Amino acid sequence: MAKVPLPDYREFVAPDEPRESLLWRINIIRKCKWYSNNIWRFWYRIYRKRGYREANLWLLSIQERLKLGKTGLSIDADDFEIDSYANAKSRSIGIDIVDFGSRFHRVAAIEAIQKRFSSTGLKIPVDPKHYKETFDVDKVVTGLAKIKDEFWLRKQLKNKATRELEQIARELGQVKKGSSPYISDFTLRRILSRKKANRKLLEKLFATNETGQQFSLAELSDKSVSNPVLRRLELMTRLDGMEKWAMNDARPWRAIVYTLTTPSKYHPLKIAASGKVISNPKYNRSTPKDAQQYLMKVWAKIRATLGNKSVEYFGFRVAEPHHDGTPHWHILLYAQEHQEAMLTDTIKQYALEEDGDERGADKHRFQALRINTELGRATGYLAKYISKNIDGYNLERDEEGGLLAPASAIRVACWASAWGIRQFSALGEPPVTVWRELRKLSSEELLSQLAETCDPSNITAIHQAADEGDFEQYIHLMGGAIAPRKSLPLRAFYFLKSEVSKYGEEVRKLTGLITTTGREINTRLRTWTIGLKRIPVALLSGDTHRTGPPCGPLEFCQ
Repeated sequence: MAKVPLPDYREFVAPDEPRESLLWRINIIRKCKWYSNNIWRFWYRIYRKRGYREANLWLLSIQERLKLGKTGLSIDADDFEIDSYANAKSRSIGIDIVDFGSRFHRVAAIEAIQKRFSSTGLKIPVDPKHYKETFDVDKVVTGLAKIKDEFWLRKQLKNKATRELEQIARELGQVKKGSSPYISDFTLRRILSRKKANRKLLEKLFATNETGQQFSLAELSDKSVSNPVLRRLELMTRLDGMEKWAMNDARPWRAIVYTLTTPSKYHPLKIAASGKVISNPKYNRSTPKDAQQYLMKVWAKIRATLGNKSVEYFGFRVAEPHHDGTPHWHILLYAQEHQEAMLTDTIKQYALEEDGDERGADKHRFQALRINTELGRATGYLAKYISKNIDGYNLERDEEGGLLAPASAIRVACWASAWGIRQFSALGEPPVTVWRELRKLSSEELLSQLAETCDPSNITAIHQAADEGDFEQYIHLMGGAIAPRKSLPLRAFYFLKSEVSKYGEEVRKLTGLITTTGREINTRLRTWTIGLKRIPVALLSGDTHRTGPPCGPLEFCQ
């Protein structure tokens, strides 16, 4: 079909199309705001192939999808509108819970509450089997507590609105190389606006401990792996230590980088032979979240099979998006020489298990690259993926997205935030939580506790390795990269708090570390409270009554 100029949607009338249809179409397209041009382009494309009736049916489906449930809001509503609705709805649901609970049997009451709550487009976060088959009071109470909580409802509605609008943008071709890679411009602005608001809140909240130390939560955030620079440095330290341990271990380890990509049907777009980005006719309207879950299921099969075959491996995984927002994985694995072929064959088997015979599957769906240590290091190979997905450090241009690397990294970070995708994951290696907890303690603070517990002296050596940033030595002293968790000399220690969360759930709090002999090492030596204002140091001592905003424990900042 020959390419023709796109007419003005306000003036174009299809043959035999009633005026009412034209006015309805104009009204819908105008309401689409940010995507009006793309929606009109798709409508016109469908019209030329199948007529205006089919095009209008498609537009009707878009109109329905632009609604945020039955809230009366659209999925491009601003956060203030969503917050206001969540405030009113949570109060209403709280009244309904009391009302229906007093008038109906418990199963009928929950079903009535669900019917009323369904206007949000959400479901009560309770598996039906927990109130239909056997009535689990704790789970039901937790689910009901969440739906009447304004803050929980805010978060769920914002996630729903963000993801549903972003998915429409992907289907319309708004997310692609050259214009808006990885994430649409509208969702990018939305996520950045929320991050800016969160930053302002952190700058207003202050943490204070019993010794008088005071920091804004923004300052504490900047000192943690929430800071992109520190996050990248920690990841590179771990990768470097992992590689050095493999090189110095008595067993011969080989480094292989695998790339796993989803089948074609998960991609809304494809690149033609000419290099032009075009629509993919195989696309099944799956989301990046669906694609990530597919990759996780593939890896679960791989992991189970490798476990049954006693294949030993460890490494690191990076999940990053293609230009259209569909995720793929880069996996750096270390395997022993005699098991390398078995590892590669197993990964390939499951990577191509679904639609493995489609065109280009052998080339694009699975790739394996053995690292030649004479030409470069495995850490250096994965470094570009780490940088690209965090801050673009030491990279000039991102070829996949067609943008400068720092700008591309911002979009990738927002993509991961929008879809709730975990970008980095260790496969094997001793837990990084222990590493981080040890770095909270000074040598004196650790020794004072070891003197009391009489724990083995190698604990101090592990602490020294962590304190000095020597991840290779840390791995070695913890028993190696493939040591079973139960044999580790140190593990994170959690205990159940006496009080429950506001949803009635048990709360596990990390307090420190525990040795193989069951001795505890406390790494949380300060008690922190948070408030909206700096607390004068004079009020931190004596019996002076503290005034001002109530303070709470700073568990999430420790």
